[in-house]
Amino acid sequence: MFRTTTLILAALALSLPGAPLHAQGGRGDFAAELEQAADALAKGRRERARAVWEDLLVLVDEGEDEAPSKVEQAECWRGLARLHEDGGRYREALEALAKAQALAASPRAVLAEVRVRSRLGEYEQALTLADGLAKDDDEGTSVEASWLGGRLRWVMGRREEARRAFEAIEDRHARQNLRDPRALLCLSRALIALQGRERLFGASRILVDLSKADPHLAEAYVALGDLNNAVYREAAGYPSGESEYKRALQECGEVEDALLGLYASRKDNYLLDPGKTDAYLRRALALNPRSVRGLVLKASTSIDDRDFDGARALLDAALAVNPRAPEALAESAALSRLTYRHGDEKAFRERLAGVDPGSTRPDVLLGKHLVALYRFQEAIGPLRAARAERGDDYECLLTLGKALLHAGEGEAAREVLLASRALEPGWIDPWRENQLFLQKRIDDSYDKIEDGSFVYVLHPDEKDVLHPYLKSVYETAWRELGTKYGIHPDCKVRVECFERFGDFSVRTIGFKGFGALGACFGCLITSVSPSAPELRSQFSWRVTARHEYSHVLHLALSKGRVPRWLTEGIAVLEEVALDPSNDRRMERELYTAWRNGDVFPLSRLNSAFRTSKILFGYYQGGLIARFLAEKYGFEKLVDLVKAYAEDKSTEQIFEEVLGIDAKEFDRLFLAHVEGMVGHLKLVPTIDEEALGGLILRVAKHPDDLEARLMLAAGYVQRGDSVDAGTQFRAIRDLDPENGQALLLRARLAMQRKDPKLARDLLETGFGRGGDDFDSRMMLAGLLLEAGRRDAAIAQLDGAIACWPTCPVPGQGSPFLAKARLLAEAGDRDGAAALMQRYLALNGRDYDVHLQLARYHKERGEDKEELSHLERARDVDPFDRELHERMAEVYHQQGRMVEAVRSLKLALAIRKEKDRGRQQAGDGEVEGDVVFEARVRTRLAEMLGDAGNTAEARKQAKRVLELGDEVPAGSALAPRPCSAADPAARAGPAPVP
Repeated sequence: MFRTTTLILAALALSLPGAPLHAQGGRGDFAAELEQAADALAKGRRERARAVWEDLLVLVDEGEDEAPSKVEQAECWRGLARLHEDGGRYREALEALAKAQALAASPRAVLAEVRVRSRLGEYEQALTLADGLAKDDDEGTSVEASWLGGRLRWVMGRREEARRAFEAIEDRHARQNLRDPRALLCLSRALIALQGRERLFGASRILVDLSKADPHLAEAYVALGDLNNAVYREAAGYPSGESEYKRALQECGEVEDALLGLYASRKDNYLLDPGKTDAYLRRALALNPRSVRGLVLKASTSIDDRDFDGARALLDAALAVNPRAPEALAESAALSRLTYRHGDEKAFRERLAGVDPGSTRPDVLLGKHLVALYRFQEAIGPLRAARAERGDDYECLLTLGKALLHAGEGEAAREVLLASRALEPGWIDPWRENQLFLQKRIDDSYDKIEDGSFVYVLHPDEKDVLHPYLKSVYETAWRELGTKYGIHPDCKVRVECFERFGDFSVRTIGFKGFGALGACFGCLITSVSPSAPELRSQFSWRVTARHEYSHVLHLALSKGRVPRWLTEGIAVLEEVALDPSNDRRMERELYTAWRNGDVFPLSRLNSAFRTSKILFGYYQGGLIARFLAEKYGFEKLVDLVKAYAEDKSTEQIFEEVLGIDAKEFDRLFLAHVEGMVGHLKLVPTIDEEALGGLILRVAKHPDDLEARLMLAAGYVQRGDSVDAGTQFRAIRDLDPENGQALLLRARLAMQRKDPKLARDLLETGFGRGGDDFDSRMMLAGLLLEAGRRDAAIAQLDGAIACWPTCPVPGQGSPFLAKARLLAEAGDRDGAAALMQRYLALNGRDYDVHLQLARYHKERGEDKEELSHLERARDVDPFDRELHERMAEVYHQQGRMVEAVRSLKLALAIRKEKDRGRQQAGDGEVEGDVVFEARVRTRLAEMLGDAGNTAEARKQAKRVLELGDEVPAGSALAPRPCSAADPAARAGPAPVP
């Protein structure tokens, strides 16, 4: 039977490219086949190599006359052992190596055994074997054995012995000029371990030369990647570790260490695609499910995501492979400390001490996880203890610097980060350098204002405007939210507001590009100024301040243990409580997630905050918080936050506080989401993962009309008319009258710049029952171009019916588009009503607030006008004319304190920051002296009206002091209150 199967396989092999040579008849050239297998393995074609080795061994088993020799058989077994090792089958690898040695002893098999036993934690046996080969006559064998022996000693905590072993390799090279590629590879690794500028440069040159000489030497790429990553940490303009890892994958197929190197170097960079980063780890574990390093890396990420049970299972799996793996033991000790398993912590520390006496890794890892979990003050203690024990640990110093920085101790963080720089002179760390640069800028260029329970760090050009406003908002939040949550922070909260968005981003994550407006680290709040050019007039600084202060209380209530999704969710709920128009309304994204089956369950929602879906994480967290508050009451939300202080899991807390299983909650929430967005008529965005799923779904169920429509939409979104056409033909066969398919085809027509065809398809598609928001908006635009205003308005009404809560700004808004058309037709009231409806959905639109303020001003409706002016101010307070107009309205209402304050703030706004001046551009701009004279004159009048004659005289005197500098013809008397009209420059207003 076995013989028959072999013959069949051999016959099949004859028809395949690259078939084994011996299958072509005759004795066969076994040496050539073995060389072919070795080449296949080097290129990552493992199954091809396996087929050769197993096929040759079959000839031996069957007693063929022309079979491989014992030496050739041994080579086959060594090759199979390597495949077992790559796949994590370590015991099978040892068995294969034993068979190889029994046939023909070879030092290569012994070196392989050293590697395998090292992976299993059999360090003493591995070291004995390595030391036995260190004096071998073969250069490559002896140097590799010396390197392996040194590395084993390092792992076992015998650092000085390890260093001597590495120095011996360096000395040997100095005496003999090593030439063997394996010897040179190990020399480079020894130089890297010894460190020092010249050694590292030398190692780099060796590794580059090795990879040029042998493009399929994976270890050279990985070693160079590790070196570059350690020294340069992917800093722009410096050698990249990531590029070397990728070369290893390109030339050598799947390489475990390259994949893990990519994951490790990317996982803490929030600006990289997290899906791609996680895929590297998945690929590594698919290649070797028993990779101790891979399991530990995954466990570390799980801890940071608060998945403590999952992390423990991964670490147990790693220790089942290697019970003495130092990093797995250190992570297990840190996790045990985090979860109050003190007995387990002690046991893991003792086990680690048995391998690496004096190791501080548990404390360093504990500090890293506490920082990742936003428990910065708690992290400082163990990190300082680790530093005291071992001051030369760069990772310890860097993590301590992060903890101090985010605990609001920037000056202390600077000292630690400078110490880390001195420890590794010449090494580049972009995060560290960015923070040191920014801390110096803060020290040199920012003012610190201690005021009550807060310390404000503000730029001098902005402090006179921002300080009074921020003080008002934060003190109000301190009172109101403190009462609401029943707690006040036991620290002075430091509020840093950065003039530049890039500085805020660096302070928050260490790099530019952070997609948020503020961040809270407990007693430290970082935020971006409303004057930052990149985001000017796009967000409410008042809402941001309220949001971030609520985090201070959530972290205090939970002792820093609240999961990110819950604290962000409740903070978003506080935004809406402040004003319902602050609702983020990411309904299109929610609809897409619901249609694609991508709504996060509670168990995975925290992970959204380290991915590109972070903003959706905020939104979904807010929806969950609102759902919980409506279903169980706000008090239960507070109870949830408090419960996390006891370090219980989400599953336990939901059971105890709400009496519901977390998975059952996921089902209830998903039904709630369906109720929210199920009625909307939108086309979901089909991402790559969803597209792949739809392809499989259609292949399995060809008659699934909904799947084909979504798949067609995915292809249309990519501009792929060929694959979209395939789906349209299938849809036509299933449903010849399907209107939605015609609407999708209209999008393709617009992509091909054929508006006539698009319009025909849209009108026919609507007539056949198709309908969606984007198609209605598209047809409205086409009708407007054709001059059919009334028909366009009808389509805009249809778009509103498809998505009644659309918050999209500008001409993408059906409300604003229709308002403009009504205004052009003279229907001012109808236009204003639509704009008001839009602002109820998007209260952050500065220009529309100003347009409505002008509308109400013309109607004498000062209360409504002031409401819009104040909400515009909450978006951009650096507007002189806005404050002047607010002062007049306050004055009309008899609110003299607010009127005077508004004029003083108008004076405090620097001309470089003034929104009106920026919008005027190169146009005519009022001179500063004229501006100051006018405002101070009006201020003097208002102070006089309020009975504050002394202050009124001071202001009048200041006006007179301007003297001859006032341009001729300027009016020093107050202008009529209508003169300051910020709405006049709010862009083309739909209200004439």
